[in-house]
Amino acid sequence: MSRIIMIIAILAFAVVAFAQDNDVAEETKNETTIEKDVNIIAADEAEAELDEATVEDISVDDERERELVRKQLEMKRETKIPSRYVLNQETLLSGKIAHGGFGGPVVKGTYMDDEYELLVGGRLGYIIDHKFCIGLAGYGMVTNHLVREHAIRDSSIQIYWGYGGLDLEYRINPKDLVNFSVTTLIGAGGASLQYRDDDDDWDNDDDEDDDDRKIDSDSFFVLEPGVNVMVNVARYFKCGVGASYRYVNGVDFDTKLVDFDDSDLSGFSVMLNFEGGFF
Repeated sequence: MSRIIMIIAILAFAVVAFAQDNDVAEETKNETTIEKDVNIIAADEAEAELDEATVEDISVDDERERELVRKQLEMKRETKIPSRYVLNQETLLSGKIAHGGFGGPVVKGTYMDDEYELLVGGRLGYIIDHKFCIGLAGYGMVTNHLVREHAIRDSSIQIYWGYGGLDLEYRINPKDLVNFSVTTLIGAGGASLQYRDDDDDWDNDDDEDDDDRKIDSDSFFVLEPGVNVMVNVARYFKCGVGASYRYVNGVDFDTKLVDFDDSDLSGFSVMLNFEGGFF
């Protein structure tokens, strides 16, 4: 039951928990530009006023009074009118920023020991300005895999593994019907070696039997960059396909029964994505 619970938890975790559609960034772009131009003009006028006042103040006999006027004008400009540097500064995000969120299941296919394996999981994320996503993702293997190619003494040993972590994504032209994104998962995972049971089935496990058959387990670091091609099916739903490369580091089983290392869990994956939320 442990793997069933893990998979259900991952999928439940992928349900959208928070999303708020604030799709006003594009609508206020012109207003922001106009406001920016007005502020630039005001900044220019303040500079001219400061220069003119400085010239006029030269005729003032009292040096202290002239310095006081100069400071007052400088303070007026700094407190009430933004500098032209700030107004002209290019930023990654500007104006009113839209916020949203998404979640959904992901099915991955990968290749291990001349066999195709299936991983099921999900993603949950927060969207900033329609393009930047930060969230969490997790996946677990749902197929049984015998470590035949790595068995030293016993060919009836199976491996179970999964991973998850911080999920970062940048979406390119997200409002287009077909759009693209670049993702990176940074996290950790765990793998377990067990003796095969004749009645073993991934959806009918018993925790006590797993403990009796367990040989060894280990944790590892995972880094997985990838790309996605998504289709905007509806306003609140997307689906698409993608590919990624899973880099694993830290696998070191304390047993002489198998010869298994990082490269055996690393590899390419193809995936099918489903997303629901406020984009």
